[in-house]
Amino acid sequence: MQKYRIGRLTHAWENRTPPIRGGVFSDPDEDNSTDLGSDSDLSDASTLCASSSYSDDAALDQKATLRTAAKHEAATCPPEGIKSKRVTPPQRDAATEAFIQKTIQAEVDDNLRDYPSLDAQTQREIEARYHALHERVKNEGYYQCRYGEYAKELTRYLSIFALFMTTLLHGWYWTSACLLGLFWVSY
Repeated sequence: MQKYRIGRLTHAWENRTPPIRGGVFSDPDEDNSTDLGSDSDLSDASTLCASSSYSDDAALDQKATLRTAAKHEAATCPPEGIKSKRVTPPQRDAATEAFIQKTIQAEVDDNLRDYPSLDAQTQREIEARYHALHERVKNEGYYQCRYGEYAKELTRYLSIFALFMTTLLHGWYWTSACLLGLFWVSY
């Protein structure tokens, strides 16, 4: 794998903000000067780029939101002369609120278990657990291959295929079909 290696990190990996969101990058091994200018020039340029490229889209989105709100208000207002009665949502009791909070907390816990945080400390803990698991797999010998098992499997496949061919040549089509199915399922 040495010939495919492009570089090597000498420090811990750190997730970074992409340049389009204003991220500024500097290598800790090099000085902070770049061909484009200083870090402040880069951050000003990215801010300027972000603000100018999205300002027209934001204005259009705001106008569309206002139009949608006006249409919704017109659709929900009752016609003249008809009085509407305001309906208030029912009040929840303490047991319902406790159940809702418990359910929300369970969902948060499940999400944190399934999708851990991206902060550096959590990622280092995951990395350490992964390396411990990898060492355990190596120590228990799961990478040691027993080539005799391949011979057993090959013998089994060839015997089923030979039985299939024999029954097919004798005209036992149902039996040969079952043996062919068994061959493909076990393969």
